[in-house]
Amino acid sequence: MPGKTHEDSIRELAEKNPYTQGKTHDTILKIKAGLIPALVILGEPERLKNPIELIRVVKGAKDILPLIREIPRPTIENCKYPNSKLLCELRDWFFGNLQLEIRNKALETIINGVIIIYEYDPPYRHLIDLWLMKIFDLYREGLWLPIKAGEPSRWWKGRPYTLKE
Repeated sequence: MPGKTHEDSIRELAEKNPYTQGKTHDTILKIKAGLIPALVILGEPERLKNPIELIRVVKGAKDILPLIREIPRPTIENCKYPNSKLLCELRDWFFGNLQLEIRNKALETIINGVIIIYEYDPPYRHLIDLWLMKIFDLYREGLWLPIKAGEPSRWWKGRPYTLKE
């Protein structure tokens, strides 16, 4: 009998994933049901000129954020995919250094939503990976400009982060 295939490993991770089961799974489906129409409208700027379409986007965001907060917060322990765990570490590092308390709750909810969708939904996981890979390529090519060393930010605790050389 041959060893485990990549597809077998992915299937096994999905079966153990708390985001694909029970009430959490149902809540994610509600989030996606509200998110997809809003993304379609946002993707067509002409539609945003219509006040009813704009209200749909705002209502979608208003409905989605509380749903994200209902889902268990993604952590290194409850995420199964290695990159999801890294996204959790990145989120914790980011909010450990951010001095923007008035907006932290909304920003963290949005980032948690991205991590949850990344963990839950392979097509979105792949799209996010492609997007990040392109940023890395742009940086390596010298087109993505990093933060200038020592550039202060009133929203950041301590020294600003600079890329490791």
